[in-house]
Amino acid sequence: MAQNAGPHILAGMGIGNSYVAQVDRILAAAVSLFPDQNSAPATEPAEARAAGEEIPEGGSGLAAAAEDAAARYRSDDARAAALSDAFREAVRDAATIATRAGETAQGIARAACAQAEVALGERPEPHNLTQLVRQMDGRLAAMQEHIRYTRQQLEVSAQQINAHAAEMAALRQA
Repeated sequence: MAQNAGPHILAGMGIGNSYVAQVDRILAAAVSLFPDQNSAPATEPAEARAAGEEIPEGGSGLAAAAEDAAARYRSDDARAAALSDAFREAVRDAATIATRAGETAQGIARAACAQAEVALGERPEPHNLTQLVRQMDGRLAAMQEHIRYTRQQLEVSAQQINAHAAEMAALRQA
């Protein structure tokens, strides 16, 4: 009976390799949710430029109306520039969150790989397989929590971006 224990343990470690391959596949899919450091940054909208038109001199009603319109235009232009800056900053912040999240996800996957190599590289014993499953469950849980947290951060960023876009649209309507 003791002679049969050896082959079963080795067969179990084959299952361990298969299990690790599946965990690796899941973690790789999770890592692919995030951009890597080498991804092209999001394009930023062009900067708003103020028109430098001068108002004709004179005391006519047309000149006064033109001066009022120019003052409103300058005010709207300043507001549009501020909104554009805030929009760009919110997009840049979201891109930074996503890039850092990708780096963290890769770190979680690398840690799982290192733990699996240690567990499978040792003498094949049942407790190694049990330890491997526990460690991989921990890495999968860490990835799941990381995705949840990143999603929350990106939802806040999306709300900010949408708010700036709505303000910009309202400014265009005015």
